[in-house]
Amino acid sequence: MKTASKNTSLTILVCAGMLTLLAATSAYVWLFLEVRHTLSEVTNTAEDARFVAARNAHTQTVRRIIRDTEMERAELDSYFLREEDIVTFLGNVEELGIYVGAPITVQSVSAEEAIDTDERIVPLRLVLSSEGALQELFYLLQLLETFPAAVQVQKVQITQDAKDRAWNGTFHITVLRLIRPDVS
Repeated sequence: MKTASKNTSLTILVCAGMLTLLAATSAYVWLFLEVRHTLSEVTNTAEDARFVAARNAHTQTVRRIIRDTEMERAELDSYFLREEDIVTFLGNVEELGIYVGAPITVQSVSAEEAIDTDERIVPLRLVLSSEGALQELFYLLQLLETFPAAVQVQKVQITQDAKDRAWNGTFHITVLRLIRPDVS
């Protein structure tokens, strides 16, 4: 009986040991899986944080560049006509003619299609005529070419009237107009 009792005790101890081993192994596997899941979440969070930090750094760089180039961009923009400056520009061109002694008449003004993909730079084609001495017309042409705006002289015709010997000039010029984007 003692042997049977020893065998039963041994069987109980072995079963208890196996149950304890099974419980410990299950706990170890569960903890291992939890740690792996937590590490995966930490890695994803760290990657997200690096991405956000890189994006913020890029945004700050862009903001700094915009702030640092504001004066240069404003100066460049001043060479283009704005919608509200067209009448003033035409008045300034007419004043050039008066200044040189060969008054200018604006024959036509037409807007062309945009020349950039953003459709912000639109050529404005002007046909101007003037009458005066040949020297005055050439001086007027020189002033038009050096006008502080994005002006291109496309075509010039200077003719002399056979009857009164007066010189007539026709100037085809293009001025670049800057359309401001809608900020809505």
